[in-house]
Amino acid sequence: SVFDCGQIYYQAFPCVRIVQPDEFSIGPHADVAYGHHPCSVNFYVPLTKIGDTASLFLESEPGKEDWHPIVGEYGDTVKHFA
Repeated sequence: SVFDCGQIYYQAFPCVRIVQPDEFSIGPHADVAYGHHPCSVNFYVPLTKIGDTASLFLESEPGKEDWHPIVGEYGDTVKHFA
């Protein structure tokens, strides 16, 4: 691989997004499009039930563009790549 994914990096100031019902957050999302390292890992922790249009949409693999919503319940932790 071109990237060294064997090291641990972390964001100094974590990003916390709070979106209220009927409010737009972000569309299909890939952190690498915003300059994050391709080996970055995110943890999505919903405060309510999520899925369908009430969720973040991700790819199953970088560049695959098979966007799907994260599905989960309050208290779940969903780990995903950037």
